Amino acid sequence: MGFFSTKRYESTVSDFSGLGIGLSGLQAHRRALDVAGHNLANVNTAGYTRQRVNLSAIDGSSSSRMYATWPGGGQGVRASGIERLNDRFLDTRSMQEHGAQAGLARSQSALSRIELSFDEPSDNGISKQIGDFLAAWDDLANHPEDRAARVAVVNSGKAVAAGIRVADASLRSLRASHVSEVGAVVNDVNQIATQIATLNGQIQTAKATGDDASDLADHRDLLLHTLAEKLGATATSNADGITDVFVGSVPLVQGTNAQRLAVDVGSPPEQTVSVRWPDLGIAATPGGDLGAIAKVANEIIPRYRTQLADVANKLQTEVNNAHQSGFDLRGNAGTAFFVTGPDGIDVASTLSTDPSLLAAANSSTTPRDGSIAAKIAGLTSGQSTYRDFVVGLGSEVGLANRQLDTQSAITDQVDKARNAASGVNIDEEMTNMVAIQHAYAAAARFLTAVDQSLDTLINGTGRVGR
Repeated sequence: MGFFSTKRYESTVSDFSGLGIGLSGLQAHRRALDVAGHNLANVNTAGYTRQRVNLSAIDGSSSSRMYATWPGGGQGVRASGIERLNDRFLDTRSMQEHGAQAGLARSQSALSRIELSFDEPSDNGISKQIGDFLAAWDDLANHPEDRAARVAVVNSGKAVAAGIRVADASLRSLRASHVSEVGAVVNDVNQIATQIATLNGQIQTAKATGDDASDLADHRDLLLHTLAEKLGATATSNADGITDVFVGSVPLVQGTNAQRLAVDVGSPPEQTVSVRWPDLGIAATPGGDLGAIAKVANEIIPRYRTQLADVANKLQTEVNNAHQSGFDLRGNAGTAFFVTGPDGIDVASTLSTDPSLLAAANSSTTPRDGSIAAKIAGLTSGQSTYRDFVVGLGSEVGLANRQLDTQSAITDQVDKARNAASGVNIDEEMTNMVAIQHAYAAAARFLTAVDQSLDTLINGTGRVGR
């Protein structure tokens, strides 16, 4: 044999290594059993994502040797980590659909409340009031000298004006509540963004130290879905556990830093409300609930107030033109029937005080003529304008209802798919528990076998000659 031998020596496998293998099986499957129990305990927890222990084999020899080989097998099993069984694509899709649904729900709710402001068709609606007003003029045309008929015209005119003012006041109040709600939602968004930034830091630290951050990630996902509903936010995840949040293309949360949103409210009476990035000096373009609230306040309610004002203006202009062309019971020329006050139109106070000033006659020489009253009774432009207004409102409410129903069905389908991927299934967890229990029992049985072998080796050998 030369100085350098080419003979290879085998490393010895200790008989005690079996204890380590069995112990690793007990520890790994106990961890898996704990996770299965954690899943079952959170079967009804909102936002919980089911977890699974990843098991990996422990290699027998982790490094090569020049003059020795490893004659044994593996060294058991380890729980290499806990995995959240979520689908990022479905998570993203769910956020998008919930944001769209929240926006449609807000618009539908606002339109329904606008519709309630007019209470059509009903015995108290503006349409019925206009009809009664024109009918009162028709009665006056048949009885121009009848004081009761004149009082009825004044009272029905005041009812129409009051109905229009009440409806407009309801719209103003509804708009004011939406303007103030923008500020409330922005405050909630800023708080949630700060929480997400904090969770990003906690999750990043947990991953760096090897701790499980699954429950922290669940909490963050709940907050992300809330932001998606409130302002249509989107999110992107990084490998280090960080999730960035965007509103449009502008980041709301980047790593452990959160931007702040602010609200601008214009001067009365319009009070246009807007959302902006104060630190960036640019306007924000939120979607979801916040975007819909701003649209209701800035576009939808002002549009219906304008249309209602058109109805009032048309009715006021037509009635006043006809009334001013006539003559009252004293032969005096007619004055304006409707006047505009700070809150809207109303019947002129002089006519309310003295109904004889109603100009029902066509000539000063025939003050008991009712032809002008008949002319006013035949005016239909204001009534038809209001009818078109109500029909348009009903059509928009119906469209909003259909869009919300369609979006709700889409969102429900996406949520079902997401829950199937990440939700806890009791039957599946119970099946996993059975498999884990058998694996745990097998590892314990293996330890018993190793123990018996060692007992034989230690206590049953080396006794020759005694």
